[in-house]
Amino acid sequence: MARWWLPVGLASAVLAAAGAIWHKLINQRDTDGSADCSDLQIVHKGQSLTAAHADEISILSYNVLAEVFASRLDYADAAILSWQYRWPLIQQLIRSWDADIATLQEVDVLWLQDYLDFAAGAGYEAVHQDPKGKQAICMTLYKPSKLKLWWQDARSRTLLAAFLFLDSTAATQVIYVANCHLEGSPYKPQERLNQIRSTLNSLQRHQIAERLSPSDCHVVIAGDLNSGQQEGVVKFLSQGWLPENYREPHLPHHVVLQEGGGDISHPYFFADAYARHPLPFTRKVRTQ
Repeated sequence: MARWWLPVGLASAVLAAAGAIWHKLINQRDTDGSADCSDLQIVHKGQSLTAAHADEISILSYNVLAEVFASRLDYADAAILSWQYRWPLIQQLIRSWDADIATLQEVDVLWLQDYLDFAAGAGYEAVHQDPKGKQAICMTLYKPSKLKLWWQDARSRTLLAAFLFLDSTAATQVIYVANCHLEGSPYKPQERLNQIRSTLNSLQRHQIAERLSPSDCHVVIAGDLNSGQQEGVVKFLSQGWLPENYREPHLPHHVVLQEGGGDISHPYFFADAYARHPLPFTRKVRTQ
């Protein structure tokens, strides 16, 4: 059984980033049927994520803040936001964490080759969304010395990948990783929910095509969900379903799931990796 190591405090490593990691561990359930987090280790920012043995997989989620978006943040010091200042630090942080898998959001398309060159020099291989027509994309780095890319897919706001690795018994395991950067506007909950549903549907289709039971697969949802604990995306992931006519607490007059469309559900048993060490959720919205 693999153990996931996930870093705490990642949101403070970048400016105005809201992130989360959700994971599912097969055959480890609490008495209420939820995923058991007892094997999950939280590593504080600044500590290495280097895995100790074959049954450990470390995962980093990091919104690196694309330069094209940083220039719009008028509430932060321009010198700190400059790419020339931040790029060396981003490289230093990723190297120091030494994660097996690093899910990056807001990779600036203009600097895509720089990221690819860095990844190669740091011992990673990379998969990323198609940059055509985009300002920023999701990119997932992985260590080929430990993981083999088996499958990948890209949706509008997510990058999906399946990796093979050998556990301590020399058995081949597969882990699915969804790198997400969902719609950021607090006034577009339906778009966010559709994006995470599309992500889970893509995972499920591949698992069924490979004759794997979705409910028995290792799945990690990582990234910038732009959703608070009481909002639709997080509720959908944690509860496994949402009722028709669902409304967001902060938008009580906006119906996210239309009446007559039925409830929505997914087959996974997710748990919040930060449930025991909650991170503050912040959302900075322009007033004009």
